[in-house]
Order: sequence, then structure tokens, then C-alpha cells
Amino acid sequence: MTAELIARLRADSEDQELGTVRRWQALHPGAPLVGYLPGHVPRELIYAAGGLAVGLWGAWPGLEIIQGDACFQSYICHLPRSLVEMAQRGLFADFAGLIVPSSCDVLRNLSGIWKLEGPRPWCFYLDLPQNFDTEIGGVFLRAELLRLATRLLGHAPEEPDLERVRAAIVLTNRQQDRLRCLRRWRRDEPQRVPIDDYLWLIRGALFLHPTEHIALLETYLETIAQGAGPPWRDSARVLLEGAFCEQPPAGLLKTIEQAGCAIVEEDLLLGLNWLEAPLREDGDPLDSLVEGYLRRTRTVPFKYQDARARRGTGATGSRGAGRRRDPCRPLVLRSGPARAPQPERGAAAGRDSLYTIPNYSEQSYQPLAVRELVGTFSDAIRLWSQEE
Repeated sequence: MTAELIARLRADSEDQELGTVRRWQALHPGAPLVGYLPGHVPRELIYAAGGLAVGLWGAWPGLEIIQGDACFQSYICHLPRSLVEMAQRGLFADFAGLIVPSSCDVLRNLSGIWKLEGPRPWCFYLDLPQNFDTEIGGVFLRAELLRLATRLLGHAPEEPDLERVRAAIVLTNRQQDRLRCLRRWRRDEPQRVPIDDYLWLIRGALFLHPTEHIALLETYLETIAQGAGPPWRDSARVLLEGAFCEQPPAGLLKTIEQAGCAIVEEDLLLGLNWLEAPLREDGDPLDSLVEGYLRRTRTVPFKYQDARARRGTGATGSRGAGRRRDPCRPLVLRSGPARAPQPERGAAAGRDSLYTIPNYSEQSYQPLAVRELVGTFSDAIRLWSQEE
């Protein structure tokens, strides 16, 4: 059963025509399709407006980028170029709008190019505060959410609209709970949740409505809980960082695991699963969304605050990192403190973490080179751990 479920999710994820999204729209005539880019976007406001939030984390395999290259410099990441290419080919013609969070300068520039290249769906630039004081950043973010809700609804939100936002928060809390459960399985027994299964399951959140996605997650979780699972491979437990925006190919993640590194924590599709606690389901729903961003999210590259040590991963004091070849400012800001010694990590007590960087771009990487690099990295971890 899980093989069929994963095969379906993979086919839907790689569908260049967005067939799953269009089928949902056909079943819900008049409901808006709203795309959103990597980073934090309050999807609850889209669901409250009766729409479907569609995560646009780049292109699908096989999409040749031609027109998109004309809009951006060659040295930046592929994601904005592939999105412009998809827009030029008419893939977003049925969308009502696009939400661009302030994750980096490149996405900010994409929002401007999107408006210049029209006619296209409207584009909303969501400016996320970097001051986390409730009276400063909180007030600013609430005003931004009101502005976004007004764009989605066509009018200022009223009490019935806020009730629908509360219902959407309850729904996404259930989805986040299932995703956290999946991450725990992956962290504690990675051999029972293969990395490609995990990837396609979380990617399902990009194009499925939460009700459908929750059902698939529960089916998968029930199935693996009932089975004995394969035996544990002799793998080093590592952390993967740098994959929060432009996504690594599934083959790259498989290569890392086949080379002897079990990825027990990662930042894939960060923004979808970065809440450390459920959102409040009572009171003002906009205040709940604001508090969730300010207080209930883990440290991420596009939230500029001091890095906090991750706990409970069971990692062997090492850190595996996937990174693009292109200069990425949020990743640069993140990677500095990540390299510092972190005594809280047990096996890494008082010592620098081992770190390796396999390069990739949106649709390409070199399997042999990555396997050799990660294999050497895995061997180094084993040798280093034996010295403890």
C-alpha cells in the first residue's frame, strides 16, 4: 500500500501540468488557486478564503529553462528563473495570485519582475518582520496579515471570515501534528521511513489540500507502525542543511544515504514544518498566526536570530549540508553559527562538528562525486566517534 501511495505522490509532484491542482479546481469551481514561494506564508488565510495554497518550490524534472534565464543573472539560484519560465508557458494562468515572502533579495526581485512581465495573477509581497518584540514586529506582522487577508477576500475580514481562519488553524495544526510524527519516525528509525518516501510525503503538502494530505499521512503512518521494518544499516546519523529553498533532487538524497549517512534532521521545504508547537486555536486567529511566527517557530535561515542548538536528534555530532553553488544570503548567515562548537550534542561535546558540502542545483548534481564525498565524510565520522 505504501508503495502505491508514494508512487502517486511522486507522479503528482513531478507533473509539469499541475494536474492534481487543476482537478481540485474543477471540483471547486470559483475557488481561488494561490501560489506561494519558499519561506513562511500563512496558508491558513488562503484556506479560510476557500482556496487552495500551492507551494511553488521550483520546476519539475525535464523543464528546460530558456525565457527565465533572460530575467536574472547567471550566478543566482535556479528557482526564480524556473518560476518565470513556468509563468511564460502559461502554467499559472488559472491562479488568482502569488504570495512572495521576504525570504531573500532574489525573491523580492522576483516579485518586481512578476509585476513587470504581466498580465499575470496578482503578486503580494509579504514583508516578514525581523524584530520579534510583540509590540514592534508583532504589530507590523498583524498589519501585513490584515493586508493579505483583504487581498484574498476582496474586503476587510469580518467575524465570519475570522471564524474560517480559526477552522483553518485547527486543520493545519492537525497536518503539522502528522508531519511532526513522520519526522519523529524518520529521526528515531530512519530505516523504516526511506528518505525518498519522506521527501514525497512532505512535498504532498505543496499541492494537496490539508484534508487530503492528512489522510495520506495517516495511512502511511499506520502502515509503518504495524510492520516490523527492515534492519538498521550501519550509517552515520547526520543533519542536512541548506535545502530550505531550492530543493535537492530526490536522487541526491538517496545518494547521500547510500554512501552511509542517514539524514535524521533536515530543512527540506522549511516553512511548511518549522512550528515547534501548535498554533493557538482560541482567541483572535490573526494574533495566533502572529504569535506562531514570533514564538513557536524554530531557527531558520530567513529568520535572523541567534542559532539555537537542536536537541533530541541523536546525531553523531556531525552535520551534513546540501548547498547550492550560488551565493545565498540566508544560507551564508545561517552557516556561520552552525559551524561553532555545540557542547549540547553529546558526542560532539567541546569539539567542532564535522561538516561537508555537496553542491547541487535545482535539477542537477554529480552522483559519483557526491557519493565519494559523502562516503569519505561517513568514514570520518566513524573514525572520529571511535576516539570518544
